[in-house]
Amino acid sequence: MPTMAISNGMAIPKSAANPERSLMVLEKIRTDAKYYNLITYGLEGYHYDLINDGKNMVTPSKTQDASKVQPYAIVDWGWRNKPLMKAVAGGWDGLDKLNDEFSKMSKPDIFSPISMDYVTIL
Repeated sequence: MPTMAISNGMAIPKSAANPERSLMVLEKIRTDAKYYNLITYGLEGYHYDLINDGKNMVTPSKTQDASKVQPYAIVDWGWRNKPLMKAVAGGWDGLDKLNDEFSKMSKPDIFSPISMDYVTIL
């Protein structure tokens, strides 16, 4: 099932002192490849190297000792942008083909937009 449009969304609280500045940061991360790569993957040349056409990467960087470099792991759900995402080299070659096959069969989850109000039930 494809995810809803709001899935992986970020929100700026109405109590934020400068909500427009927060929105500017989110927009920068989601649209600028350099910022996206830094925040999502870490330092290029240390945590990863871009290879081929820049759409793939190898981790950690070839210049680093893999036993000493901590993997860069951050939860990037709030600014994930598919056109800027990188594939890690060495993955399964059939993944893109399988995802394409599944996307042809996918249907929206008609129950996903339903939110239960547990306050009135209890």
